[in-house]
Amino acid sequence: MTHAVLVAAAAIAAAWLIALTLRRLVLLWASGRASPRPPGDDRELPGVTLVVAAHNEAEACPGLLAALEGLQYSSARLALVLVSDGSTDATAALFSRWTGTRNHARTIVLASRHGKAHALNEALTAVSTGIVAVLDADMRPRPPYLRELVRAFSEPLVGGAAGLIHPADAEVNLVTRYAAAETWLHQLVTSLGKDRLGLNPPTLGASAYRVAALRSIGGFPPVPHGTDVATSVALTRAGWQTRFTPSAVVDTGVVRTLGEYWRQHVRWSRGSFTAFRSRAAGEALPASPPGSAPAPARVTLSRRVDTWILCASYLDRVMLMSAVVLVAAGVLPAWLPAGYLAVPALEAWVALRRAGVRRGRRWRYLGSMAVMFPLDAAASLGAALIHAAGRPARWQSPARYTPTPHPPVGGP
Repeated sequence: MTHAVLVAAAAIAAAWLIALTLRRLVLLWASGRASPRPPGDDRELPGVTLVVAAHNEAEACPGLLAALEGLQYSSARLALVLVSDGSTDATAALFSRWTGTRNHARTIVLASRHGKAHALNEALTAVSTGIVAVLDADMRPRPPYLRELVRAFSEPLVGGAAGLIHPADAEVNLVTRYAAAETWLHQLVTSLGKDRLGLNPPTLGASAYRVAALRSIGGFPPVPHGTDVATSVALTRAGWQTRFTPSAVVDTGVVRTLGEYWRQHVRWSRGSFTAFRSRAAGEALPASPPGSAPAPARVTLSRRVDTWILCASYLDRVMLMSAVVLVAAGVLPAWLPAGYLAVPALEAWVALRRAGVRRGRRWRYLGSMAVMFPLDAAASLGAALIHAAGRPARWQSPARYTPTPHPPVGGP
């Protein structure tokens, strides 16, 4: 490789890292600002359909169904649709038995597995409410979850709202501490900062959507991985807004082994890359009647740029690894990647404080981040290479862990 090529590569890496560092600092600053939007009103809660799509989740069903029973939401305004996506265990039977005793609940059983997006779109055809909430089967919503989440829809241009996914078993080992710190950072700094700046934070596994907005994009995009992020991207490109609601909390387990962590991050990375092409690419659901929903707004340049960054987010690890190589080659100063790494450490400290982690324990989480980050970077690089090679996505069901009780999450 010639010196000129190395210098050009160094310039690209430096520009990328400086731009992302500035973006991180802006989001960190914005996440500490007060919300510019007033909270919603509990007196007129909208009708909501809560959908859970599951494949072979029999072990998770008892805890999930118990949490659904504890939701603080009027049964007259709440419907539940549970979808068994080609399950070969007792998931369908457990769902059917539970919904069979409740007038406001029903089960949809798909004979073969089609994936999360197809299962959710099947449920969407049965939805008669204006809002649909989506919950992964391994999550346990806290009682106020739905009531808090739907407040975002008091604004007519909001098409989606994300709740806070809280890692309830963060203290198990090194891997869980890193996964938990990463989860808190992405939500309590990045998503919160985007929300405060009027950008569109991504919807994840515990979110709600305006049905008219989903119909405007043809339903949930049928991507192999990353349905939630792909839906966020499609909504943004269609002119809808998304919100982040940290007071709407669900508990979940996180990965516990290095192998599970590797597979999860390869899957997430590929999902982000795929989301870049997600537009109105769903399964052609019927459009909402004219006049039943507000016309989406014009997509601002800032949201377009941020959506592109979201889709390319895992490439920052690849660029960082390239920068380290260029430092070793003597064409890039060492302070640049070092400075870039210092900002996520600061973000993590703030996120851990907001999550209610005691000061003495925060150092253990930062230590876990220092040890685990190389594996994170390697997984992103592997996902980029696999995606570039065009290898088909193969789903591997992640290990499920039952969330353990945990104190409430602290506010920003």
